[in-house]
This record gives sequence, C-alpha cells and structure tokens, in this order.
Amino acid sequence: MTIPTGCLGGSCGACEIEVNGRLVRACVATVPRSPEGSLTVGLAMDPYW
Repeated sequence: MTIPTGCLGGSCGACEIEVNGRLVRACVATVPRSPEGSLTVGLAMDPYW
C-alpha cells in the first residue's frame, strides 16, 4: 500500500487516513499492535481510494 506524502512532518494533511473512526496523519502516526496480530485495511470499500 502506498500512502500519499507531502511535507513528511504532519503539517500539510496529504497523508491523512482513517483509523478506527479517527483521522490520523500517517507520516507521523504510530500503529499499535493488534491483539489479534493482524491489520485489516479495507481499501476496496473506501470511496477515497
């Protein structure tokens, strides 16, 4: 998966993605480990992708 980038510092918002109903800036966000040990990304269902 490719996340679009802009400033790479979290200030422009080009990399914003939705995680658990919240918008996060992917270039500066950390992703906590899932209790199940996997991450599911529904890009096919996302109208912006």
